[in-house]
Amino acid sequence: MTSAPTTRILAAILLAWWCGAAVHANAGADAAAQAQRRPKMFYSVFNFGYGGDDFPDDPTLFEKIAARVADEGRFNAIMCAWSEERAEVCRKHGLKMMVDLLNGRHHVYKAPDETKALLKTLRGNDVVMGYHLWSDEFGGTAEGRARDIHNCHEWDPTHPCYSATRKTSGLGALAEADIFGWYDFHWKRSGWHRHFAALDVALPLARRHGSVFYTLLSTDSGRPGAGNYNRSLWSLNQGVAFGMKGALWFIGMRQMDKGTGEWTDFGRDINKVNAQIMPLREELPRIGLPTAVFATPITKDANNRDVQGAPTMLGELSGHAFPADFWIKPEAGEFTMGVFKDDQGRDAVYVANLNAYAPQTIKLRLGKSLKASKFDRPTGSWGDLPSADGTISFETGPAEGELLRFDP
Repeated sequence: MTSAPTTRILAAILLAWWCGAAVHANAGADAAAQAQRRPKMFYSVFNFGYGGDDFPDDPTLFEKIAARVADEGRFNAIMCAWSEERAEVCRKHGLKMMVDLLNGRHHVYKAPDETKALLKTLRGNDVVMGYHLWSDEFGGTAEGRARDIHNCHEWDPTHPCYSATRKTSGLGALAEADIFGWYDFHWKRSGWHRHFAALDVALPLARRHGSVFYTLLSTDSGRPGAGNYNRSLWSLNQGVAFGMKGALWFIGMRQMDKGTGEWTDFGRDINKVNAQIMPLREELPRIGLPTAVFATPITKDANNRDVQGAPTMLGELSGHAFPADFWIKPEAGEFTMGVFKDDQGRDAVYVANLNAYAPQTIKLRLGKSLKASKFDRPTGSWGDLPSADGTISFETGPAEGELLRFDP
């Protein structure tokens, strides 16, 4: 006969096991739900801001803007307040809605009951890309931001939440976010090279939390119609090499006259950037996050100016030198390289020109006997990249990036 203390011990062990199993099951369910919410597309998001709805009330003008954003701008998402009428316009023009939950009667923490009711109706809605919860410095309100993310997951477990902050301080508080982000407008404020410091914070967080990251990019980083395009494309492509899966462009009022729907020079610059990146919108999610990011020494900086003591590693990239035993060896060109495995287990790399104003001839020596191919943007297909004595080479324009994959 089992004694009472022994029975209590056995009961405690069984309870602990059951609780552990339940926690494990819940964690598995949460991970599965998060994987289901994860965007299957690279998103370029047009917006007139957040925390207030600056899109026109006139439905005819809203549709004109949506049509131009989709067709000429090649954006595939709009951030705005929810309405059924806008949703139908977006669906008509092939746009998704990033529903802003910081304005009107659907405010995630000022009107939680109304927001909860809305999100329950939007479960599984195919025009919704996700929910925008925050895009600014949150200081001591990290607990509130985490609460909002958790609530939205409870109200609608089918769509991702996006939360961001200024620079990267506090990003860890957004652990439960499906998509997190930041802004620092490095070309105008902290310096172009600081972009890599932020990316070096974001990538480990995304790996740790099973999330993806975007960034809020300035639409006026340089002279309109000239260097602005180069700098904007450079920032985007360096992010992609580090695993970035989308961008919000700050801000629509600089890109378009919201009273007429006419593009500005800044807007036309970002449209050109989208023309470069959006042919890859389905390919980039398939490669996931990079297993590593490497960089070459540089002789010119991102502004195409001579670097003192060149060739040298950029300070922010000093921990990313190519290892001597890595199977790809750079023989020409100055670039970053994200190293990936695609959804079929194939090796893939994204090569991003470190110079925003000059082209590069990239030469790579392969230590494996693999067939190389490069994604061709004009055709939207993969083209063979012939090898000469184990070396492949290709040209990349100023600030541009190229996606390569390798088949046995």
